[in-house]
Amino acid sequence: MEEQQLKVRGISLPTAMASRFVLLLAMAVGVTLRVAYFATGRSLWFDEACLALNIRDRSFLDLFQVLDNNQAAPIGFLLVEKLIGAVFSYSDYSLRLFPLLMSILSLYLVWRLGKRMLGESFAAIVLGFFAIAPILIRYSTEVKQYTGDVTISAAILLLAIEGLNGKWPVKKRVLFAVVGACL
Repeated sequence: MEEQQLKVRGISLPTAMASRFVLLLAMAVGVTLRVAYFATGRSLWFDEACLALNIRDRSFLDLFQVLDNNQAAPIGFLLVEKLIGAVFSYSDYSLRLFPLLMSILSLYLVWRLGKRMLGESFAAIVLGFFAIAPILIRYSTEVKQYTGDVTISAAILLLAIEGLNGKWPVKKRVLFAVVGACL
């Protein structure tokens, strides 16, 4: 079977090589945009600050109670934020580290999801659009659970697809569901 070719400016490239190039480019652009936005050092906005005060001022156990200032967040998110704050201090950067890491993980998960559903070539294109979505870049550095919601949703969809194909044992699916419910 002959491999399909893609012509770019008169140069023939195997389609698989072109899709890998687009994949790597999209991943690099997505990570770069998120890290660059993180590095701007902008101040917390009101809603982030209200949640950050709950994280900073409460003990780990107190985070299981109703939060002050009309705030709500999954307990897993709050506990990870509290741990990061306790280790690295409660600076804007340290509190935004976990959402940034979740956002970078979401890039990988969206690519995997796209690959499973659409094939490698289209997955690279989907990842390209996902990587440059302004709202996803903005939320990637907010002290809110929104990026975690995207990451966990992509992971659950991927898990469901792989689970339907019998690739993951029941134990692994149950563990992942419990962790996802906490985050």
